[in-house]
This record gives sequence, structure tokens and C-alpha cells, in this order.
Amino acid sequence: MCQAVRELSQARTHQRNVTIVLDRPHQELLVSYVAPTPTWRVSYRMVYQADPPPEQPQEKPLQGDPGQLLIQGWGIVDNQLDEDLEGVNLTLMTGQPISFVYDLYTPNFIERPKVKDENRTVTGPIMFDGLLDDVAFEINAAEDLDLSSSECFGAVNMGRGSLGDMSGMGLRDLAQATKVAVKGTAKGELFQYDMEMPVTIKRGQSAMVPILTATVAAQKQHLYNVTKVADHPVVAIVAANNTGLTLERGPTTVLEDHQYVGEAVLAFTPVGNDFFVPYAVDLGVKVFTSSKPHEVTRGITMGERGYLVHDSYTVQVTTYEIENRNPKAVNLMIEHNRSFDGELFDAPDPVAKTAEFYRWMVPVAASTQTRFVVQERHLRVRKERITSLNARIFQEYLQNKFIDDRFFQGLVTILDLSKSVENLRKSVERHWEILNKLAQEQKETAEKMQPLGRDDEEGQLRRRLVAKIQLLEDDRDRMMGEINLWQADLQALEAQINQEIQQLTPTSA
Repeated sequence: MCQAVRELSQARTHQRNVTIVLDRPHQELLVSYVAPTPTWRVSYRMVYQADPPPEQPQEKPLQGDPGQLLIQGWGIVDNQLDEDLEGVNLTLMTGQPISFVYDLYTPNFIERPKVKDENRTVTGPIMFDGLLDDVAFEINAAEDLDLSSSECFGAVNMGRGSLGDMSGMGLRDLAQATKVAVKGTAKGELFQYDMEMPVTIKRGQSAMVPILTATVAAQKQHLYNVTKVADHPVVAIVAANNTGLTLERGPTTVLEDHQYVGEAVLAFTPVGNDFFVPYAVDLGVKVFTSSKPHEVTRGITMGERGYLVHDSYTVQVTTYEIENRNPKAVNLMIEHNRSFDGELFDAPDPVAKTAEFYRWMVPVAASTQTRFVVQERHLRVRKERITSLNARIFQEYLQNKFIDDRFFQGLVTILDLSKSVENLRKSVERHWEILNKLAQEQKETAEKMQPLGRDDEEGQLRRRLVAKIQLLEDDRDRMMGEINLWQADLQALEAQINQEIQQLTPTSA
């Protein structure tokens, strides 16, 4: 029984009295109202029938077991109003329109702020593009539809347990057992099912409205995704929605060879899109996954201002160890998540890819083990100053063939010249420190001379201080000469380093 009687009398606090005043007598009055109702639901039955095996081997391996899929759908409608629905035009909408409850009954006073006049401009009209023309799909011929009785018309038991004796029924017989009398119409982002005949649903009762019967080409696949089921693949029916109708989200019972094989939830699927119906887990196939990242240097080049540019890959290798214990071969569809931001390399082209995953079809013979490896890499660039390295590291680069012998010799030369520059700069810095001390000593000696006279003992002391200042000045002159020579050597060494760097720097095209 698909009907349920419920006590649905509304409380008086939820009732509203409306008074309508007419300005002239004897007028025809049309009164319409909107009443909240439960959202309608949909339930499906899918019957899969495999195609006969091909007489000749296929040139290209199939991604699954091809077959035909019968899809039957029923819309479940509840009447929880305080009245019977007698001969109403029923329309069922799919999609997710924006809706809300807004209180227009309770008065609401808002305190207004005081503002001054200001210069304002008038906002122009805001326009949105219109929707495309409605596209209608006719489904079967209209039939008289009466939903007032207690039976669910056209619905075979869709729950668990006995499905009745359907062993002698083919897909065509099952399709003809359910009469559909609806018209589907695309409404932009939404899709509506219009019953072609008025329907009657008593107060507090429910009805199942047959809205879909269609047969489409399908495939049965073994899908594996480590984030869905960690150890085993999921058996799924894969098909394109060529029914001409938008399929609303809802539960489905799956049958194969007229036997119950599992249940699933069909996702919302617009016309022309593929849908997946995973209905069982194949415990006969076990998958072990492992993933490990590592760094691989691609090459080393000379960059600007004496930096070595390291081009390296962060590589992630994911290994799938597949063990098929079934007595039948399996074409396993591996769905590899693209969580690693990189590119594929040394791997076969995927049969499908999106922004979230890659898919590969891996055939696994009966009672065997197979390994499938996915390699991804992400290019990284880092820079290192040559002076922060040493000849031993350059030798490792040469042994690993990241650089050639000419590049190695150039790096060693630059490193030796850089060490010479560093030593000269340290010598210059030390001389400047000594010069500053000599200048300070000269200043202090001159300050001692100021109060001394030129005769007798003061004169002798004054002459000794003058001689000391002269010696300090001679030392300063000698050290300044050395600094000037070193500065010239520094310029020559830096010019030589730049020349060596230019010889190692690749020229741009």
C-alpha cells in the first residue's frame, strides 16, 4: 500500500481569515493561494541486461561489460493539506530553486537614521539575459490516470525481498508494465514533469506517479577509488542520460538477470550527462595502494648575479597492487585523485580526466595479480649562491651529469676567484680599521700639543709629538697605497668573475 492516513488538522493559530471586498456586484472572482507541501521524491528501478559476447575480438578493449539498462522512475507525492486534491493538474519540478519564508503579516517598525542631503546619481536598470527557449520531450501517449485508489499504479515492489516472478520477463515486458503519462519540459536550470491527466490524491494520503520508463545503452564497470572504498572496487552501472528527461536524485533498486543485486542513490543528472550507479562492492578483488614522493634534479644552469638555478621535480609515485581472486577476468577502472599538483609522466594516457581525477582501465586476468603505477611530477625552481657551495658539491653535480666538464671547470674557477675577492676585501677592511685607529691617535696627539709652549721642556715635548704625528701620517699613506692597489685587484677579479659567469650563462633565443 502506498497511501498513509494521517491527522493533519491545522491549529487555529496557523489559520488566517481574509476578507475580500468587491466594488461591483455579480463579478466572477478567481481566488488562488499557495500552500506549503512536502517536497516530492523519486524512486527508481534499474534492470541491467548484458549484451551477448561478441563473436570476434574487439580491436580496442572495452571499458566495461556492455549491456542495456531499463530505467523506471516513480514520483512520490504526499498530500498533507487539509483538503482532498480532486482532479488537480500535477506538476513536479526538479532542480533546486531558491525559496524562503518571509513574514509579511507581522508589522515591523524600523528606526530611521537622520542623514543630510548629498549628491546622488540614479542607478540604471539592471538586466539579465533571458533563458533559452523551452525544450519539450514527449514520453509515451496520454492515458487516463487515477491515483485515488490505494494501489500504486505501475509500480512493482521496489524494496528488498521478493521481486516477484520476473524470470520470464524481458526488458520490453518490464517497460510496458508501467504506463507513463507525463510531459517533460526544460525550464532553464530546472526541469518539470507535467501530468497529462488530472489526478486525485485524498487528504493525508500519498501516491506514486510513474514518470519514466526508458532503455539506454550502459556498461557494468569495476571502479576503484581509494577515498571511496580503501581495499576493494565498487561495481557500478555507467550510462548516459539519453532519456530526454532530467533525472532527479533518488534511491534505486538494481537488478541483473531479474535478480536483486544491490541498491544505490542516483545523483541529479541533466539530459546528456553520464551517471554512475554503484550498487555493490566486489570482495573478490583487493587493491593495495602506496604513495611516496621524492625529489629529482632535472638540470642546473647559471643564473643572474652568480646564482646557480636548480630545476628539480617533486615526484610522487602511486602504486596499485591488484589481486583478482575471482574465476573471471575483470576490467578495473582506477580513479586516481588529482590531489598532487603536477603532471603525468611515463604513464599511459587516461581514458578520462577531469579537474579532480584521472581514470585508467586496467585488465586483470582471473586469479592473478597486476601492478599499475602512476607517476606525477611538479617542477620546482630554487637558487643558490655559488659562494655558499664548495668544490665537493660541484663534483657531485658532475658525477650525476647535472653539469658537464666545462661547466664544472667554470664553477671551480669562479669559486677560486670569489675566495680571492673575499680575502682581499677582508684585508681592505682590516686596513680601514687600522687607518681609523691611526687617525684617532693623530687627533689625540694634536690635542696634547695645543697647550704646550715652544721653549724649554715644553718645546722638546712638542717636537716629539710632532715627530709622532709625522710617523702616523707616513703609516697612513703607506696603508692607503696598499688599499688602492687591492681595490684595483678587486675590480680586476670581479670583472674576471663576471666574464666567467657570462661564459656559463645560457644565451636566450
